[in-house]
Amino acid sequence: MKHLRSLCLLIFAAGPILLTHPARATACGGFLSILNVSQQTVAGATNGTTFGTVCVTLTSSTTASVTFTAAPSFAFIDSSMVDVDVNATSFTLGSLITESPHPGLASNGGSGNPGGFGVFNETINNMDGAADAETSVTFTLTDTSGTWASAASVLTADSSGFDAGAHVICLTTGQACDTAGDNGTGLTFFVAEGAATVATPEPASLALFGSGLVGLAGVLRRKKK
Repeated sequence: MKHLRSLCLLIFAAGPILLTHPARATACGGFLSILNVSQQTVAGATNGTTFGTVCVTLTSSTTASVTFTAAPSFAFIDSSMVDVDVNATSFTLGSLITESPHPGLASNGGSGNPGGFGVFNETINNMDGAADAETSVTFTLTDTSGTWASAASVLTADSSGFDAGAHVICLTTGQACDTAGDNGTGLTFFVAEGAATVATPEPASLALFGSGLVGLAGVLRRKKK
């Protein structure tokens, strides 16, 4: 019974390692990064705030699905609504761009330098106005010049060090940014993906947990002897 309690304690202690650290990567199912870089100084829109996430899932060695999801109190809006720097000499954007809650408004914007975060070789535009703002945008990329080894290799940092960005609007947050726009409306501004925000990969956490179990098993065997 004492040994069983020890095992239970180890599993309980390892729970946060298994659940907390890889949670973002597990929810994404691929490579996840956080949109948390801003040049704004208005409360609620400052650097370090989570404005949304970018999830890249590899569906084959040459195709990938990219999903932008806005954080609560934010939405994607206007030109250069979502932007990526694709790691390929040549690539194509899928004909179907899925947006929510206003489908059918997005279009291919080509390359651009939105918000001064460097040149992204793929930008996606939306209709103007807060009434058409989107909370999620999904599209497909196809590498026509080579292959991708993993979801993490689909995007690459541009000359400013960012591989993804977005044009967001601040909605109801109870802070200054939700009324800092024109005529007291929500502030619109550009954000980018921070460099060190990707969750710890699942295998690393499992390996750590497994090492702990092996160590405990060794202790129990020695005690039996």
